[in-house]
Amino acid sequence: MRKKIIVVPYNSDWPKQFERESHEIKRALGDRCVALHHVGSTSISGLCAKSKIDIIAVVKDISTLGHSLEQAGYLAKGEWNLPLHQGFTKREPNLRVNLHVFEEGNPEIEQLLLFRDYLKTHPETLEEYAHLKQKLVKEASSHIREKGRFSGYNLAKNQFIKKVTKLSGFDGLCLRFCMHYDEWEYAKASLKESFDQNLTHFVLYKGAEMVGIAQLRGFDQEGLTIRAKDPKFESFINHRIGQWIAYQNY
Repeated sequence: MRKKIIVVPYNSDWPKQFERESHEIKRALGDRCVALHHVGSTSISGLCAKSKIDIIAVVKDISTLGHSLEQAGYLAKGEWNLPLHQGFTKREPNLRVNLHVFEEGNPEIEQLLLFRDYLKTHPETLEEYAHLKQKLVKEASSHIREKGRFSGYNLAKNQFIKKVTKLSGFDGLCLRFCMHYDEWEYAKASLKESFDQNLTHFVLYKGAEMVGIAQLRGFDQEGLTIRAKDPKFESFINHRIGQWIAYQNY
């Protein structure tokens, strides 16, 4: 599926849009909201970006959201590539928001904040990112979505994001759905003859390094196959997928 991606110069109104929208989100979530953060390219002064405000909402319990955000104009979009995450979008004539809801303590929050802050304080890396974006939007493959989920533009930024994640010092454990080409190759190499592309696959990152893979049949941990570099990673994957299954059942 082809959808034109447009990257525009930095707009000084983006932080103001975040501030205005944060009040709406706080009002919708009430005391369930622990914190709100402006992340992504629109949060970094001077960086070109798609004109969409990325916001993290940190909540006490992700299972208690109900329809509060939908009543505030947000459309639920599922987990995207992150288990135990809820994505929402708002699309208005003068406002486009991607809202990422995580429970407090989720390491994805720290990763996104460290990535943002590293670019804010390293102008050479920021310039490199801007050049990469401008190069990618000129390529036809950038405007094609892979299986309706992520565009070639997003997939092609993966190596740069991994590099900055490592430079930022982030070393947390993050469990994600397999999405990128290198993640699928890692899954196939780890699972070998057990690999079944029709099942659900998760990849575990420690910082920017892939350290484990899981394949799940259905929504029962008895259908779970794990391969990891260390037993402690296997334990983490098993625990995290157990939480995810419980949330799906909820």
